Amino acid sequence: MRVFGRRQRLDFCDNDGRLSQWTFILAPNGGGKTTLLRAIVAAHTAVANREPLGYPGFQQLPIQDHFGRNSEDEARTWITMSRRQFGLAERAQSIDATVACMIAMNRRTVPWREHDSNVMTILDSDFDHKLAAELFLLAYGAPRMVSASGARNSQGRDRTFETLFDEDATLRDPQNWLFETDIVERRKSGTGPRLAMIEKILADILPDVDAVRIGFNKAGSPEAQFKTQDGWIPYHAMSHGYRTMMGWVIDFASRMVQRYPDSKTPLAEPAVVLVDEIDLHLHPVWQRRLIAELTRNFPRTQFIVTAHSPLVVQAAEKANLAVLRRDTHTGEMLIDNEPGNISGWRVDQILTSDLFGIESARSPIQQDKIDRRVQLIRKSRLTPKEADELRQLNEAVLSMPVLERKEDQDLLDLLKDTIASRRQPKAARAAGSK
Repeated sequence: MRVFGRRQRLDFCDNDGRLSQWTFILAPNGGGKTTLLRAIVAAHTAVANREPLGYPGFQQLPIQDHFGRNSEDEARTWITMSRRQFGLAERAQSIDATVACMIAMNRRTVPWREHDSNVMTILDSDFDHKLAAELFLLAYGAPRMVSASGARNSQGRDRTFETLFDEDATLRDPQNWLFETDIVERRKSGTGPRLAMIEKILADILPDVDAVRIGFNKAGSPEAQFKTQDGWIPYHAMSHGYRTMMGWVIDFASRMVQRYPDSKTPLAEPAVVLVDEIDLHLHPVWQRRLIAELTRNFPRTQFIVTAHSPLVVQAAEKANLAVLRRDTHTGEMLIDNEPGNISGWRVDQILTSDLFGIESARSPIQQDKIDRRVQLIRKSRLTPKEADELRQLNEAVLSMPVLERKEDQDLLDLLKDTIASRRQPKAARAAGSK
């Protein structure tokens, strides 16, 4: 947490004070995005379980490794919680992060108690503990690898956030869950409602996938199959991007089914999901549709995610944005909770805004030509060599595309050529026609 030297606040509400279903945390690599997600998990689990930085047996997870314990690099998180739904006008949920070993609930500071066993404990009210325990929180790190054996601790308890802290941690194999559900539901009464629910979500979220089924390979073994333009494709033959997405989405959906066993629509029940680099391995077309599909299939889930793509940010116009910026004087990262409204912006406008800090949407080589041309134009006198350079730059820069679509640019180029030809003297046009 050293990059957040002073007390910081990560707000989950929009500019009108309404809790937002989507919060995007944006920052350069190494800017503290993952650290904030880990702070949320650490604060919540500590209060929910009356344990320091995790549930009982947390020492087996590398959570403590990410929050220093010495005087120069300690970690402190505050978490404010409330029973609020999206759209209600109250600034209800936020996370503060600063330097010290403390947690606060409902704006009350509660100090850690240090013991000889070097294990911290926390004092909190019964209300705080109950409210935190009710919150169904899951977190997924950037690797999101899948294992056939699943990810379980020594006590047999599912680790719902281990991949956020441990790069070697794995998620449960999505095929295993589909097989188990298929055995329980499909064999008894045809396609069961829960399996059909998951199959529909995958068909909605995965691009160019029209249907999902449990089939059998040539050896007679069951396998998950996906209907594409190329026919039914087995799970292991799908691309890494598909399997990465299926890994955490099926893991999340299956845990929702387990969490709400009596609900007819378990995926519409409340949850909070943290996803690090949600745009990882995704094609731009997929990035643009992902947010809408997740919103539609999990309408009461609060998503808190990090991203590097302007496409996913553009696709979530009503999302809450938080940008991490480095203070040039202190070197600390500051959380900007109000970076501005980007509704209606083009991708290149978002990319070159303060959200991402790219100076130009053009390639560095092309931008250098533009900058050099401006430099020469501003000079009061040019040498013959500079004048020749400027003529070449004028030709290069004025031929650069300026419109979004190639079709529109081709039409503009044709219009320019037509105007230029009409401006030529008649004799020159006649000579050119010969």
